[in-house]
Amino acid sequence: MNKKGSTNFLDQKALIRPVLSLLKKYKLVVIGDSEIHGVELSYWLKIRAITQKINFIFGQKQDTKENPVKNTSH
Repeated sequence: MNKKGSTNFLDQKALIRPVLSLLKKYKLVVIGDSEIHGVELSYWLKIRAITQKINFIFGQKQDTKENPVKNTSH
């Protein structure tokens, strides 16, 4: 990709989608650094993982804050 700086989710998806299609018979691991838009891309890969064997791991910036999901069932 001929681009300076970080890419957005749509760019990342456009780059990854043909690779996933090409390698759909294989177990895959997608590894990304802290410039990856992890939440959106993670969700998209999780949906794809239903029909294809995909695992993924992304780095996080040091200033990333955890936002735990609150249990609202009480």
